Amino acid sequence: MKLKLFGLVAVGVAGVGTSYALASSGKKPPGPACRPINIHGTMASPSTFVITVQKAGPKNVVTTGQVVTLTVAGGTGQTVVADAQSCVTGTGPSATFTTRHVNIHVSPPPPPAKTTTKP
Repeated sequence: MKLKLFGLVAVGVAGVGTSYALASSGKKPPGPACRPINIHGTMASPSTFVITVQKAGPKNVVTTGQVVTLTVAGGTGQTVVADAQSCVTGTGPSATFTTRHVNIHVSPPPPPAKTTTKP
């Protein structure tokens, strides 16, 4: 029993030591830099996402295995805000953002301008 306890303690100490060594190495993991970004702009063209449902709740209107197409409401020139967790590859105008998580909000279009005529 003492031998098992000693082995368990030794494994725990080794794990803590390894964790500390990896955390304090100061080196960045290989790959693109990932960080949160917040973008405000206008939609260049309507966007769609095709998703195969892997899990659906009992009260959902979709079912597991169903292929669903989501279209971002709005059209060209529509104001959008995107909050994302993205990894950047490249720099400047040629930068590519690979997104891990995104929330897209489409702002309603402004009301049409009122025109008044005086008699």
